[in-house]
Amino acid sequence: GIPFAPNQARNIIMFLGDSMVDRNFTQTATENSLNGYGSFNHANMLLGRPWTYSTSANQGVIGDTTTQILARSATWNAVDCDVIGLSAGTNDYLTLTAAETITNLGLILDLIGKVKRIIYLPCPPRTFVDAATVAKWLAINKYMTEQQAVRANLLVVDEAIDVVVDATSTQFAPLAGSLVAGSAVHTNNAFAFKVGQAIYRKVRYLFPPRNRLIRSAADVAGITTGSKQM
Repeated sequence: GIPFAPNQARNIIMFLGDSMVDRNFTQTATENSLNGYGSFNHANMLLGRPWTYSTSANQGVIGDTTTQILARSATWNAVDCDVIGLSAGTNDYLTLTAAETITNLGLILDLIGKVKRIIYLPCPPRTFVDAATVAKWLAINKYMTEQQAVRANLLVVDEAIDVVVDATSTQFAPLAGSLVAGSAVHTNNAFAFKVGQAIYRKVRYLFPPRNRLIRSAADVAGITTGSKQM
């Protein structure tokens, strides 16, 4: 057969933020398999499973604002990981201005530092918001997108939010079928698949698959026994 060598890089991932990455959150009997960090699970599969999950991977809490995320920073910042899947800012619209959220996001990014890879999911579409809320979320997403220029370890999955914003409208126009039936807030499995595909396209050149084709002697570095081959 064709020999393969394992990707030797350590890519332990943790998930930080709100319900979009809260693995304990379930929606319905039929729409819960990809809730929480299911979109990252799907991306991991498409990438060839380069990520392994931290034993404390679930640092997402349903409903959390950036203020609440900062309040528990001692816990999540102590988790041993190399990659962070981040979803934060969406819930702030009830209590914070866009400027306050942006300040908090800057503090969160500063606490994470410049070594760990950060994969950020922008504020997603909703159906119940007014023009002021749309403006807040657009400002937050714009800030995070611009931060990529000064934070080399930050990746914003802009394709994850495939929505139309009509300047004359008071709300996001969400993807057809993207929300759980009866919910104006939480996305369903179909949307999680789409987000997973968007994550894959954004990071596919940065995370080699866990197993790769051996093409040269360099590809077998670290392999000492036949049992490590597939």
